[in-house]
Order: sequence, then C-alpha cells, then structure tokens
Amino acid sequence: MIVANQVSKKYDNLLANDQLSFECKTGEITGLLGANGAGKSTLLKTFAGLLKPSSGSLSIGGIDAVKQSKAVRLNLGLVLGLEGLYQHMTGRQQLTLAANLYQVDDIDYAVERICKQLELNDFIDRVPTSYSTGQRMRTCLAKALVHQPKYLILDEPTRGLDVLAIAHLRQILTMLRNEGCCILLSSHVMQEIESICDRILVIDKGRLVFDGESTVFQQQQGEPTLEAAFLNCVKEAA
Repeated sequence: MIVANQVSKKYDNLLANDQLSFECKTGEITGLLGANGAGKSTLLKTFAGLLKPSSGSLSIGGIDAVKQSKAVRLNLGLVLGLEGLYQHMTGRQQLTLAANLYQVDDIDYAVERICKQLELNDFIDRVPTSYSTGQRMRTCLAKALVHQPKYLILDEPTRGLDVLAIAHLRQILTMLRNEGCCILLSSHVMQEIESICDRILVIDKGRLVFDGESTVFQQQQGEPTLEAAFLNCVKEAA
C-alpha cells in the first residue's frame, strides 16, 4: 500500500499539505483531485522523495519513503509530467539507463518488453526532440515501468495527449491494476477519474476533504456527476 500518516508540508508561511492521512490499496487505482494550488503536486513529490514532509510519515510497500527513499524507488514508478527526458539520448538509450539504475537483471529483455507493451518501436530509436507530446509521455511512462514496479505515481499523465493516446494510457493503467499494481493518479480530467479509478481523494487548500468511492462523493454532495460534486465541494470549502 501507499500510506500517508498526518503528512504536512510547509513553505515559509504557506501550508501546502495539512495533516493528510490516507491509504492507496494494492490492485487499485486511486484518483487524486484538487484545484490548482490545492497541494497535489507537493504531496506526490514528497512520496517521490523530491521533498521532505515538515511532519508526519509516508510509506510505500511498508518502507519509509523518507528515511529509506532509495529502497522505495526500486519498487516505485514515477511520472511527474514530461520532465526527465535527455534530449541528446535516444529513447532506447534512456530506457536502458533507467533499467540499469533500477538494477534490472536482464536489461535488454526489460527494454524490449516495455517497448512492445507501450508500442514505442516506431520512434524509440530517435531523440526526444523529434517526439510528439504523446510519444514523450509514453516514453516517460516506459521509463517508470521498465523495472515492473509494484507501485506507480502519476501526475497529470494525460496532459497534452490526443484521444487515442489517452485511451491507450487508460488500457495500460487498467492492465497494471489488474496485475496487482498500486496506482496513485492525479488528474483534472473528471472523465478520466470516473473511468478508471476505484477510489478518489479530494484535497482542498492542503486538507483532505474526501476519501472513498466517487459515487459516494456525488451522493454526499447531492450532485449527479463527479465534476458537479467536486465544484460544489470546493465552493463549500472556500
């Protein structure tokens, strides 16, 4: 599981995360919702080991994500936007480097497997400067999945993708969930959250205001759609 226990993160006088506690279960996709500035990216970067919480604890697979961040990363895949691609290396070279850093036993096999799975072979031997937005995102996802992690954290993975690329990504995430992967997914696209997420977390002004199934959230807010329920919740919390 991915677990947050009373996690807070403060920047000077700004409290970005305020005592967040929740669990993301194995074999489920948990959607993370919140307006811009709600604290979503701060939380994901803290799980990734890029930031340290001001207080509280985080664990992934029972391992402390702060004190044992290197051990956590061996079983964790991260996609934090379109960052992290080297412009002077081909996609295949970058996947090979990632597999090596993740201490994969059979690197060539791992790279070939993920290229086939994500349908990368038409462009993976070129440098990223020639990639479309969708190709860049799929390469970032491949780097996150080349070591077959048990846990996956994604921040706005469909940003800039066309309809076909989004549908392909949803198929991949659904397959990974069915294989037992624990996935935490941040998105502004309500249709995306509704279509693949088992549960949702709603954050507003750094605080967790809902944790559960989206249908329950809609019932609580008295709204027919997830988008309407979210807008109503944020408005009430303002």
